[in-house]
Amino acid sequence: MAMTMWKKAGREQPSLDDNLDAGREDPGLENALYVTEHVRVAAAMRTLPERWRTVLWHAEILGMKPREVAPIMGIEPNAVSALLIRARAGLRAAYIKLQDEPDDVDRGVGRVRESSRPTNQEENES
Repeated sequence: MAMTMWKKAGREQPSLDDNLDAGREDPGLENALYVTEHVRVAAAMRTLPERWRTVLWHAEILGMKPREVAPIMGIEPNAVSALLIRARAGLRAAYIKLQDEPDDVDRGVGRVRESSRPTNQEENES
């Protein structure tokens, strides 16, 4: 029995495939990505004009149709549809712009690094 296992182990070769764990997902990582994504969308949304935020909120978040949003905004349903197109494009552009900027976490780390550097006065005292 031991000899059979030894021979079998000798024939087995370790896999060179780096994706052995590709099927397993890290729930902590998934949660962090989910939260980060929502934070970025919210930040992009805050950069939009009030009318765009309002129409996006009612149409995308609450799931209302343009004919239902029209009385709330005081405009025609066709105007709501046109405003919604512009608002979506604006949100998309704002989101992409935020993707190009460093994260708040990165900026915070940069501030900590800068504040931990000795000033010229501190260097002269040493």
